[in-house]
Amino acid sequence: MAADFPYVYPHSRNEAGRLGQTQMHEDSFRVNVECARAIEQAIQDHFNETDETLSEDCAQSVLERFGFKRVNFVLANSLKEFHKSGCKHLVSDEAYRWGRRVFVPPDGK
Repeated sequence: MAADFPYVYPHSRNEAGRLGQTQMHEDSFRVNVECARAIEQAIQDHFNETDETLSEDCAQSVLERFGFKRVNFVLANSLKEFHKSGCKHLVSDEAYRWGRRVFVPPDGK
């Protein structure tokens, strides 16, 4: 249930400042970082080196802890940032197309 998860702030840092909602932005950002770290840990815990796959239940604990909306947002933002890096060839075009469908406000960070 969405009400059980912390609010995902939808605006950029600049817009939050303009609206007087800087603390809301910072609180959401902090949870986003926790979520990103939890995703990284889940990948490490569920990666099968033999066939280079993730187990089917890889995302379950992260989704239960942070909710679909935040996990979706964090993954899309991570893909956006990763695509800018020199390692963009490691992710499929399909994944990048998916990530572009999720709105992530520009933040300059």
